[in-house]
Amino acid sequence: MSKLSENPFDYYRRSSLLKAYVLLLSVLFTLSNILTVEAQATVVEHCQQLMTITTPVQTGANAPSIRIVEPTDSQVVYGEQLGVTVETENFDFSPTGQHWHIWVDGQLLQMVYGPTAVINIAPGTHEICAIMGTATHGDVGVPAGIRVTIAQPAAGTPTTTPPVAPEVAATYSQAEPGALSPLLLVGLGLLAAVGGWWMGTRIGRKKP
Repeated sequence: MSKLSENPFDYYRRSSLLKAYVLLLSVLFTLSNILTVEAQATVVEHCQQLMTITTPVQTGANAPSIRIVEPTDSQVVYGEQLGVTVETENFDFSPTGQHWHIWVDGQLLQMVYGPTAVINIAPGTHEICAIMGTATHGDVGVPAGIRVTIAQPAAGTPTTTPPVAPEVAATYSQAEPGALSPLLLVGLGLLAAVGGWWMGTRIGRKKP
């Protein structure tokens, strides 16, 4: 049916409904973008609270900056191995100097002297922070922060592969002392207990 033979009232009603539908989609899209930006800002604020500032934060065109390029915010990663890649401006990594720290849920995991860190992480939703550090271990610049969800892959779902092999990332990454695994802590505890027992038996055998 042509517009000329169609009831004008029906035509304008459908036209108004279409316009209202397009307007609703536009509002929802804008609202979604606003909520995403606010969520990212909240994560960055959390990351800023983790920083140990030893010098005033630089601002301006020449200020160092960092951003997480992989994974993206709100991404679902399948498998328990996560690769985090960053890009920086006005800040270069050095094998013995400038670096960045990767934090997960407020816990410092690694000091990284290259663009990518590979970490093991439990299933669930986590906050990831990337904070730049100088050769003297002072935090600088504004940190980057995202949320990611780690999920076990279902049958037929491929595991997400880190952008670099873990052994490659390990060549320029250093685990922080506070990032010891529970299994390692148990092992160290048992070693200390055995050492204490051995020392006790040695001292007990000494004659007064």
